[in-house]
Amino acid sequence: MAMELLKLPTEVLEHISSFLDARSLTKLGQTCKALNNVSNVDRLWQSLCYDDYGVAHNTDWELTFKKIYTKILYPYPILGFKRLALRPYGGLLHIMWIESEIKVRRFYPRRTVDLELMVEPAFSIYWNEDDELEVTCEHDPEDPAIATILKDGSRCIIQCGMSNCDLNHPRSKRYLGQNNRKIPDSFSGAFSSFKFNEGYSCPLLPIDFRPTPSHFPVTPGFYRGDYGGHGVEIIQVMINESNPYLLEGLKITGDANVPAGHVSIMAYLDKPLRLTEEEQQNTQEMAKADEKRSEEEYKNLLSDKSENWRQAFVLPTDCVDRGAKTPSTCLARYIGHGRIAGHFFSSPSLCPIHMVVFDKDTIGIIWLGLSCFMMMQRETDILGGVDNCEDNVEKGRNKKYRKADSDDSDYDDEED
Repeated sequence: MAMELLKLPTEVLEHISSFLDARSLTKLGQTCKALNNVSNVDRLWQSLCYDDYGVAHNTDWELTFKKIYTKILYPYPILGFKRLALRPYGGLLHIMWIESEIKVRRFYPRRTVDLELMVEPAFSIYWNEDDELEVTCEHDPEDPAIATILKDGSRCIIQCGMSNCDLNHPRSKRYLGQNNRKIPDSFSGAFSSFKFNEGYSCPLLPIDFRPTPSHFPVTPGFYRGDYGGHGVEIIQVMINESNPYLLEGLKITGDANVPAGHVSIMAYLDKPLRLTEEEQQNTQEMAKADEKRSEEEYKNLLSDKSENWRQAFVLPTDCVDRGAKTPSTCLARYIGHGRIAGHFFSSPSLCPIHMVVFDKDTIGIIWLGLSCFMMMQRETDILGGVDNCEDNVEKGRNKKYRKADSDDSDYDDEED
């Protein structure tokens, strides 16, 4: 005869409950008073905070782990890396759980590709005396402003209460430029539904970290790319979601021609090249040669060992190098396309490119149609400038959150 559940020792009930997700644990507590007591054991919610969101402590928060989960982490799943849905510039944020607050910091490119991204405070989120989240905009540390965090469907938006925060705060003004050019309402680029000129709101979109196949020639991650007159921009290099032989470079930050949110670079990993120095002298001749290549050429090179793909690298004589210092050899070279457009993303098209792999963290892009060269350098220690950052904050980033598709009422305490 089966033992009645409520006759089991409390420790056993807690152990059984530790296998439940947050919604199931809450529903368990709604069945009776005894199981409600079990469902409120904070050790269970501490495990859920860590497993689902990477939060390991509640130091100086003065909140139980259950309240942290149900009132902060679940309704506002913002921890980790996020990109800003701001047209056309975009942005990269890292949102971390630290003692007594959630710290939002923003990464900005510097003047040259060889310089690491700079990180500066953007917002601070904490639990106030009124038992609710309070947000402070820190774009101007000498004059912090009250901000709010909002829900827009499954997306969160942090909005500064200062009028024209994006133009008035010194850090934003320095990044966006002094001319404060108005973005037209007809702008057709990514995130066109957001009204950039009506104040400074930060719609947060997830960063997609995809599994990397073994044949991927570089280290995936955030790269600094030199876009000439537009300056250095942040590009996320990753594998295509459905094609394991398509490398993509997604613009995390963008410009008025090709805005953030668009794929800037596509390299076909099943179309490698091995060129002599003589074959690299002129971009127009290189583009014509690519048009004549057969699939058989690519297959033959793919069947060769990748260590034999090492080749000399010569910058074409008609190519603008933008001051880049290039090695004399490269590990591999691939055919691809890059996205170009007129001002405000008018007449977008694809330009033939060569993606050149110098090492696992350094990429060169030859824009054959534009006769220019762009160096890309991976940000190897992107969290190096972030102090007091818990190592496990990113733990839940690639994890499928154990979240219900119901509203917050699922977490109300009830008992029969």
